[in-house]
Amino acid sequence: MNPQVLPSILLLISAAHAFQYTELAQYVDSHQDEYVEMLRDWVAIESDSSNVQKRPELHRMMETVAQKLQLMGGTVQLVDIGEQELPDGQTLELPKVVTAQFGNDSSKHTVCIYGHVDVQPAKLEDGWATDPYNLTEINGKKEHVWVNVRALCAGRWI
Repeated sequence: MNPQVLPSILLLISAAHAFQYTELAQYVDSHQDEYVEMLRDWVAIESDSSNVQKRPELHRMMETVAQKLQLMGGTVQLVDIGEQELPDGQTLELPKVVTAQFGNDSSKHTVCIYGHVDVQPAKLEDGWATDPYNLTEINGKKEHVWVNVRALCAGRWI
């Protein structure tokens, strides 16, 4: 099991469930292929927030995250945060903020996960060893938001 995944999973589950580490590790290991495919799909979205020409991709990334959280049983909202005025006077819709809530039991602890899904410009000529929008796993490193979403999913099934 990837050691980077474990802290997020433990944080999410420990307050709500007593569990066995081996059960958790088995769950994550048995779903690894699914997790990697989801990450592959997410990495392929060129959600470069600094390039207004790629704004539609950033919107698509937010929709993708929202859909996944909804499929996991979350109550999802895409919150409008306004527009961006460009130097030439043109205005563009800012990407919506995704919020999701799982459960509504006030006797349980609240866990907040905060992250971003946009990226900075990425081109092979900038020194990337591989195509930045084609998933390449190197030494088991994975994107933090993806790990948090998968931790939520694992926590719901243990």
